[in-house]
Amino acid sequence: MSATGPAERTAPSLRRRLLRWAVISTVLIWLLAGTMTYRQANEDVGELIDAMMAETAQLVLSQVGSNGHLPERLATLNSNQPRNPHMAIEFQVGRSDGTLLLRTAQAPRVALDPGRGGYADIVADGSAWRSLVVESADRAHVVQLFMPDEVRDEEALEIAWHAILPLLGALPLMLGLLYLSVRRGLKPLDELAADVAHRSPDNLAALDMGRAPGEARPLVGALNRLLARVQTTLDNERRFTADAAHELRTPLAALKIHTQVALATDPSPATRAALEQVLAGADRATRLVEQLLRLARLDPIDHLAAPQRVDLGELAASAIADAAATAAHD
Repeated sequence: MSATGPAERTAPSLRRRLLRWAVISTVLIWLLAGTMTYRQANEDVGELIDAMMAETAQLVLSQVGSNGHLPERLATLNSNQPRNPHMAIEFQVGRSDGTLLLRTAQAPRVALDPGRGGYADIVADGSAWRSLVVESADRAHVVQLFMPDEVRDEEALEIAWHAILPLLGALPLMLGLLYLSVRRGLKPLDELAADVAHRSPDNLAALDMGRAPGEARPLVGALNRLLARVQTTLDNERRFTADAAHELRTPLAALKIHTQVALATDPSPATRAALEQVLAGADRATRLVEQLLRLARLDPIDHLAAPQRVDLGELAASAIADAAATAAHD
């Protein structure tokens, strides 16, 4: 038979279980919100960059002359983007027949394909790019723009981080409020436990059902029924003790009277000694009956009017003397 350790016998704390699941749920919701925020930011950044690439493509095409010559400043257009240098767009310009006229220094080495218009995700030079091919209104020239996907991801992450940062700062506050909420929510149970713990042994009154939360009312009801059964059992025990003591007083009194009458007839020494032992036993039994009656009337013992200390050594010596005298006469 294996012994059960203290950790196995101890039931888990309801407060800890609630806090553990509340914290896990909060963190999971926070992670879900962060993931959704990042995805939404990624979509928003993608749409913003696509729109910016379209505007840049029209700007580049507007700089191409009808004779196909490109101004010198067009080659450095991608270095003149405002605000964020990481948002530079690479591009290449060519004729509608695929002849390449200009390619920026960092543009990927891909063939200009005028027939492949619109947006596309490509892989070139070992990197992923977002590409846009736009043809001029007269269909004489084509411009192809490139934006690194890593730049799009960095911008999306930055926007998502700025959105999630306030939530991250509020997370400890949320966890603190959860702890206070759980503690306050379980306060009625703590008060109920304190009420039971501080009760005196004779207080078997029913617990206040109104102070208990709805989930604990079945338990409180069961405790009240148990207290009522205990009260009934104690009442029956007191009643039995009192009735038994009353029933014993009459035969004991008669026994004492008959013993005293027998002693008055001047019996032999041996008979007198035996009758005296019977009288002493009747006196002890009478005192025991009186104590039982007093115990039945004054329960619990803490409420006795004048409790007295008992010398157990003297009591044991008296019991041994009585037993020795009885044994001697036997």
